[in-house]
Amino acid sequence: MKTRLSRTLLLMLFLCTSIFYSCSKDDDANPPEKTPEEILTGASWKIDKIRSQIGNAPYYYQRGSSNHDLDNEYITFKNDHTGTYVTPAGTQYQISTWNFVDSAKTRLQYTVSFSTPLVVNWEIMAMKSDNIKYGEYYVSNGVPSLAYATRIPR
Repeated sequence: MKTRLSRTLLLMLFLCTSIFYSCSKDDDANPPEKTPEEILTGASWKIDKIRSQIGNAPYYYQRGSSNHDLDNEYITFKNDHTGTYVTPAGTQYQISTWNFVDSAKTRLQYTVSFSTPLVVNWEIMAMKSDNIKYGEYYVSNGVPSLAYATRIPR
């Protein structure tokens, strides 16, 4: 009887220990997902690839190709819903405001403080800590622009 009780206690101790260690490993291996705000404000974002149509003119850029047009362009979103847009030439402009415009946080709108403010809209298709894929549209000086782009941390 004493041997049986010892085996039962040993088995229960083993099971409890297994459950404890398996739970703690799961917590460490799967950190909580970041919110869209945390991802957006967690880095400055440079273009990796973009296909666009500005008016009637098509455009394509991919980082590392022979086209270096957008190598220096990037955007930074801050926690206070402002930010900075840096043009390909290195000129910095303020983002006066940015906000998600839907509860699912898949539509983003921001305003760049050019001499005539530019309102840019993103339809976010995927947002991770290492890339953001989105469709973009805006109208500048009466000319519409549509694009599909991927940004990566700078």
